[in-house]
Amino acid sequence: MRILVVHNHYQDVGGEDMVFHQEVDYLKQSHEVETLTFQNKKGWKGLLQYLSYPYNLWAGQKLKRKIKSFCPDVIHVHNIHYASGPILFRVAQQENIPVAFTLHNYRMVCPSALLFFEERRYMESIGKSFPWNAVKLGVLDHSIPKTFLTAFTYRLHAWLGTWSKVDAFIPLTSWAGRILMEGNLGIRKEQIFIKPNFISPLPFTLEETEKYYIYIGRLSVEKGVKQLFANFDNEAAPHLKVIGDGPLRALAPNRRNIELLGYLNRDKITHYLLKAKAVIIPSICLEGFPLALLEGMSLKKLIIISQEIAASEIIEDGVNGFKINPENFLSTLKEIDQREDLNAIAERGHQVFLDHFTPEKVMNQLNEIYQVIKDRKADQG
Repeated sequence: MRILVVHNHYQDVGGEDMVFHQEVDYLKQSHEVETLTFQNKKGWKGLLQYLSYPYNLWAGQKLKRKIKSFCPDVIHVHNIHYASGPILFRVAQQENIPVAFTLHNYRMVCPSALLFFEERRYMESIGKSFPWNAVKLGVLDHSIPKTFLTAFTYRLHAWLGTWSKVDAFIPLTSWAGRILMEGNLGIRKEQIFIKPNFISPLPFTLEETEKYYIYIGRLSVEKGVKQLFANFDNEAAPHLKVIGDGPLRALAPNRRNIELLGYLNRDKITHYLLKAKAVIIPSICLEGFPLALLEGMSLKKLIIISQEIAASEIIEDGVNGFKINPENFLSTLKEIDQREDLNAIAERGHQVFLDHFTPEKVMNQLNEIYQVIKDRKADQG
């Protein structure tokens, strides 16, 4: 199959870029694959890109040229914010090529993208014909103009019928799929295909487990880092190693029991993961699918995850991991520490990883999605 994978890079590299490159690498093993990318700019060029977001004719022409030269059987789009925009789907429809869209966030239903504002969950945009309250608050970067233009872009294409003609929306969790259905965008159930992220199993070696917990990720508000540090800054708390960086880095120094390691390469991360007692994922936003979850499960590590995260749906509390209230969980950690079946719980978590989140399992799902939408398009003539 000839597959064109399209992605819009943000100004800073993030998890969506990693997923894009990872999937392309695996697709190339069994398909003929080419990519088309866009890059968000700063300054006046970025302003022009943003103003063109609702209907970017230049991006549409760029895709048309790529289609003409490559003749893909399927187009798979990742991010479209903001240098490309929804015109990509209209071009695919005009060329009668089936198109899939991976939803890495909730931007289609709320311009905040994370359903998160002012350090709390923000759900008021869901189901609205237009999210005026979100615009009034400036939920995107505290900017009313940016919030309005982003909301207008997605609502415009609901009114134009663009979303009703996308062949496959691919949310990362069933929870995200339900939110999409409630978004008042004209999307039908048969357009939604749930497919999670994956990672290649990390190299496992038997290491003596130490008593520390580990956090891997960006040091930012939505990740629950304030609450994480507050819970571990306690005489009764265990030791916490923190891998990552971000705007809340300054909160870490001089905290009891907290060791900030900064950004580390993959080998170093694996080294610390192998020795950790548990991986803790404390996000206070409806995060999609944090890779730290899969990294921990792949190495048979105990997973302790915030109940706020959409991906926590794969954790059965006390069976293959633990769910916590991210605001106050020190007492929960103490209760967990008293259990004698923690190794068995971690093993069950590892089995969930093997059953559902290896490259082979997830890429088989993606190949099936491609085949379904290709067959549907052929049946439509």
